[in-house]
Amino acid sequence: MGQDTTRTSDDFTTQHALRQAQMSKELLELNKALTLKEALAKKMAQNDNQLEPIQSQYQTNIKDLELEVSNLQKEKEELLSALHMAKKDINQAKLSKCCQKRLQELEAQISELREMLNDQSKLLNLKDSMECTISKQSVLTETDACPSCQWTEHPSPSANVI
Repeated sequence: MGQDTTRTSDDFTTQHALRQAQMSKELLELNKALTLKEALAKKMAQNDNQLEPIQSQYQTNIKDLELEVSNLQKEKEELLSALHMAKKDINQAKLSKCCQKRLQELEAQISELREMLNDQSKLLNLKDSMECTISKQSVLTETDACPSCQWTEHPSPSANVI
């Protein structure tokens, strides 16, 4: 009976040591994953800080382009009006040709500016979608690192590392 107690005690000690080693290994893996996620979060915050001036610059550019398009559109309408008036008067043929030429230039310029405005808007939308993805990832990162989570089985540390 003394041997059975010794074996049971040795088995318990061995199992306890194995469980403790396994838990230490899991803790090290979780600490590594947490460190990587903290570094990623820090890098994302730095990138976000770098993107803010660029975003404000794009917004300023968009406003400037919209204003320029508006001004050119007004000038175009004035020239169209002048052109219609000039067509009524045969003596103003030179003015008519000048207005037509300027009108074509304005239409080309408006088209180009609208394309630039569209490109700027696309860039802002892309940045907004990236921010949304980053914030979603931040929420996931905070949940993964929470020690009081309700998981019965933790995911592997490499599963959530980006």
